[in-house]
Amino acid sequence: MVIQSVEELRALYQKVSGRAKDKVFPALDKHSKNFIHHSPFLVLSTVGSNGKLDASPRGGEAGFVKILSDNELLIADSKGNNRLDSLSNIVETGEIGMLLMIPGVDETLHKWNSNHLHQAGVAQSIFRRTESTPDMHCCENRAGIPSLCESIHAFQTLE
Repeated sequence: MVIQSVEELRALYQKVSGRAKDKVFPALDKHSKNFIHHSPFLVLSTVGSNGKLDASPRGGEAGFVKILSDNELLIADSKGNNRLDSLSNIVETGEIGMLLMIPGVDETLHKWNSNHLHQAGVAQSIFRRTESTPDMHCCENRAGIPSLCESIHAFQTLE
C-alpha cells in the first residue's frame, strides 16, 4: 500500500509523546547552548531553489559553532572542495537544518531556521583562535532579533 496522505501515515503510529512534543523550543535554552559549546561536529542540510537537497559535514574543535544570541549562530566555513553546494543553497533559499553531535553522547541537537550568508570580515575576531580564518559563515536569524552586524558590534564591545 502506498501512503498518500499525512493522515494515512499518522494512523500507522501512536500519538506523539509529551517529551517528544515538548522538545521543540523557539530559542536556544541553556542546555542547547551547552550542547553546541561541546559539539565538534554537525551535518548542515540545505535545499536549493530547484529542490535539490544537500547534506554537508562540518566540524572542528568543540565549540567551533559560536553562539551570538538565543537565535543566532556563527559557523565557520573551512577550506573544502569549493563546490559551494550548501552555501549556494543558502543564498538561493535561506533554509537550513543542522544536526549537531558529540562523540559518545546518545543525544543530538537539531536546529533549523531561515538563514543569511555573510562575508567573514566582520566575524574574523570571533574565530581568531582557530588555525585558519574562515572564508564565509552562516548565521541563523529570525525576525525580531538583532542583525548580524548589530550582534557582532555588541560582541566586540564586550571584549
